Amino acid sequence: LGQGEWFSLQLSPSGHTFWELLSGFGVALIAVTWAFDGWNNVNFVAGEIKNPGRNLPLALVLGTLGVTTLYLLVNLLYFYALPLEKVAGVVRIGEKATSALFGGPSGALISVLILISIFGALNGSVLAGGRVYYAMAKDGLFFSSAATINRRFRTPSFALAIQALWSCFLVIMGKFEQILTYAMFVAIIFWIAAAAAVFRLRKIRPDLKRPYKTWGYPVVPGLFIIASLGIILNTLIQKPTEAGAGLLVTLTGLPVYFYWKKRASSSPK
Repeated sequence: LGQGEWFSLQLSPSGHTFWELLSGFGVALIAVTWAFDGWNNVNFVAGEIKNPGRNLPLALVLGTLGVTTLYLLVNLLYFYALPLEKVAGVVRIGEKATSALFGGPSGALISVLILISIFGALNGSVLAGGRVYYAMAKDGLFFSSAATINRRFRTPSFALAIQALWSCFLVIMGKFEQILTYAMFVAIIFWIAAAAAVFRLRKIRPDLKRPYKTWGYPVVPGLFIIASLGIILNTLIQKPTEAGAGLLVTLTGLPVYFYWKKRASSSPK
């Protein structure tokens, strides 16, 4: 296949200790979680899904397995095309690997295809992200105008506009790697909270109707929380500035949340 070599997949001893490798692996996982982020976006539009009890878990499982398989195959192709030392630190790896394999205009062509894929992913993120502001507004935890539905397109237009403004603000906050780190640092915190909620709800609402139950409970969500806490702790140590920025944004949101919660509880139903 093209001009690659399977020898590129061979690894040589790095001279680093186990803990150094583990720490580096933890930092790398931040970028990996960014690549997989969006696997849970379908939850944000659950209220608009037909037969969610069946289709929501199916979409989550098939989507995650499909993306994981695709990522593994693509990365295998990268290492087949390029030696390990030429892969490290390369941003436009798809273009470089394709050019090494096939030459000619293949690198430019794959860049165009990647750009189309990015727009597709962005479309899904825009669709799902705006629903968070919409749901908060419906629960009285955000500006009521964010719950407004556009009469023509039947979408939460004001919530989408707020999301666009927040995205523009994030873009000017730093370099891509910095934004990636503190955004995913915060995302993982909320993933931990969501997994912890499974334990909490099982305890306080044991009779709650559950069309879908977490597979492998309590081991699977417990391991997920432990692994995620490990990533959080490692990021705080290795990248304290980016992690601190993400933590600061999260903490400043707490008084805002309690303000809206108090306001919602005191408002007439």
